[in-house]
Amino acid sequence: MVTLSGLTPKRERLDNIPVQVVDLAMLILVKAIAFQDRLNKHEGNPEGERHLLQAAKHAYDISECLRRYLGGMEVLAERISPLWLMQGGTEQAQIDDALECLRVHFTSPTAKGPSLMVREERYQLDGENERMVARRQVSRRVERLLRLLEERMKPLL
Repeated sequence: MVTLSGLTPKRERLDNIPVQVVDLAMLILVKAIAFQDRLNKHEGNPEGERHLLQAAKHAYDISECLRRYLGGMEVLAERISPLWLMQGGTEQAQIDDALECLRVHFTSPTAKGPSLMVREERYQLDGENERMVARRQVSRRVERLLRLLEERMKPLL
């Protein structure tokens, strides 16, 4: 829950209104699953660009969520760890799949995630150097997140 204040479209002032929003850590995992799903659908229809365009949007969203996560990768790893380290549970397979997608598709600047991310409109005015910097940044963030999660797992082994 977050508390918002401001003007409505009808210019009515509202103060301290509780609004339920998605947890950003969970959104990153959901976007990773959606990204993998779009890649799979594209493989089934390689001529169509629609799925790649949607995968690019998911990759961009992942990169922005990682970039803007308050406290950085340390806090994000802290938030994801209890979910990832739990034994059993119906969500475990999805969490594992999401983290595997990040590992496979986002840990290299030339991987599909960063490569598709820079197809988004936000990057179209940037030069190739700026796009490469953005690709490196997202891959480094994902590498750091996965390394932090692995470090949290070591004492449990």
